[in-house]
Amino acid sequence: MAVTPSAAKPISPIDIGKISEVTTSSDPPSPRSFYQKYTLSSEIGCGSSGVVHRAQRKKDNKWRAVKIVETNVFDSREIEMPIIVHSSGRARNVFEIEDVFETGDKTHIVQGYYRGGDLLDFLLDHGHFNEREAGSIVQQVLQSIRSCHEMRVAHLDVKPENFVLRNPLASRRALGDFFSARDDKDQEIVLIDFGCSRELPAGVDEESVASTYVGTTGYVAPEILLSRAGFASDMWSVGVIAYMLLTGRTPFKTGQGGISEILGARFSTDGNWKELGDNAKDFVRGLLVKEPSGRMDVSEALEHPFVSTTTSALSELDTAKSMEV
Repeated sequence: MAVTPSAAKPISPIDIGKISEVTTSSDPPSPRSFYQKYTLSSEIGCGSSGVVHRAQRKKDNKWRAVKIVETNVFDSREIEMPIIVHSSGRARNVFEIEDVFETGDKTHIVQGYYRGGDLLDFLLDHGHFNEREAGSIVQQVLQSIRSCHEMRVAHLDVKPENFVLRNPLASRRALGDFFSARDDKDQEIVLIDFGCSRELPAGVDEESVASTYVGTTGYVAPEILLSRAGFASDMWSVGVIAYMLLTGRTPFKTGQGGISEILGARFSTDGNWKELGDNAKDFVRGLLVKEPSGRMDVSEALEHPFVSTTTSALSELDTAKSMEV
């Protein structure tokens, strides 16, 4: 299922000058160096590719997140792909890079500081969601995927840990406000970590691009396990996330048994799956399909009743609330 590419021209190869002047340890002192612009603070995360700290911007005391990676193992896709996505001027629910600094053996990538934690913690804190709530979350997930696919970028590591909330939700009332605030940027879910992503050239069969193994077991599509990848691989992962939001559990077993289930697209239909409505079940079934060509693309998924009906219902709920005031 083809994705119509945007008319905007992607930036490739990366033009670092569009973000920041890059300095190295051999350069003379520069007012653009990281430590002259920012004060490094506490560590807030650690992954295979680097460590993330809070950093305070000196000119206005605003907090940012900075990912610090070893320059010699740094994958430029972490910078290139978000720039390509945002070059459309229409990207939603995707993090933006604000500054990049190369200082000796370290590269500092400055981005927005999202205080609400990741989507996995959100799910673990609140358990599974009703279909209206799950549809609201999935809509924002899909908006981020559409922003990528329109610019021919496949993320290839779509999972709850790679979606973060802009702000924390301190109460159940705040949770309700989150689901009704459709266009409120303060409540957005934001896609991060483009270390596995790829730009797929126009004209290439996006369902059969050769790839080394990328992504995270449990969320990866069957074709990735067979060293193929494409836009449809992201859509499979959206199906896994939707299943988790609706049931509070993963659709596949862990370990070797789970690999076999993924390859056969055999997900669990036990437990509270049986209690789900037809729209929710049909949405998941339209994504957890073995053959990439059989899955919904991102545009079709956004138009599916599980998502579109959620949007209409929430709009009606907001209208009703406003009339009660």
